[in-house]
Amino acid sequence: MPTRMNDRARPERKIWYHQATEFVADIWSAFTTGYGFVAARPVQDKRWQETCFPVDACRDGLEEFFSSRSPRLHDFYFCPNAFRQPQRRASFALPTPYAWVDIDEGDVNAFDPRPGTLIRTSPGRHQGIWWFTDNASPRSAERYSRALAYNFAADRNGWSVTKYLRVPFTYNLKPHYDRPRVELLRHSPRPQVRKALAFGAADALQLSLQLF
Repeated sequence: MPTRMNDRARPERKIWYHQATEFVADIWSAFTTGYGFVAARPVQDKRWQETCFPVDACRDGLEEFFSSRSPRLHDFYFCPNAFRQPQRRASFALPTPYAWVDIDEGDVNAFDPRPGTLIRTSPGRHQGIWWFTDNASPRSAERYSRALAYNFAADRNGWSVTKYLRVPFTYNLKPHYDRPRVELLRHSPRPQVRKALAFGAADALQLSLQLF
C-alpha cells in the first residue's frame, strides 16, 4: 500500500503557504518597525484566531501560521498596516504609505489612481491596496481610503486602518461563493504619487493630508 502524504508534505500546500508568506511579508516591508497582524477563521466554529509578528522579522512566524492550518478549512486575513503595540487598535496604528479599499463589486478599472495590488476574493469581487511615496497619519490614510471608496463606487465601510483583507493563494470559504481561490491579480512593488481626491462624489472639498 502506498504511503499517504500528510498535509504538510503535499506540494500544493507547500506552494500556497510560501506564496502567502512572501506576499504578506512584502506588504509589511514598507514598515521598519511595529507589529503586523494576520488571522484565520475556521469554517467549523467561526472563532477568529488572530496573531501578530514584528514586521522586521515575520517570515518564519507567518510560514508557521499558514502552514499549520488547512486552507480548505480556514479563511485567512491580513491587515496591511502596522501597529506600535501588539494590539490591532487604531490608537496604536503607525503612519502608513498605504490606502486600501474593499472594492467589492465595483469597477476595478475606474480607479484613479490605480491600485498597485489587486486581489480577487471571489468572482466579480475585489480588494485593492495603493502604495504611495509618502507616509500619512493613520487618520489621513483612513480618509484617503474612504475617499477612494466613495469616489469610485466601492464598499463604503472598508476603510478602517485596522481593516482585514483576504490573503491571496487561500480560499474564500463562504458557501454561497462556491469556495473560490483568492487570487492575486496584480502586485506592483513600485510606489506611486498620491493624487488629490474629493472627499465625496458630490463634495469638491479636497482631502487635507497630515503627512509625516
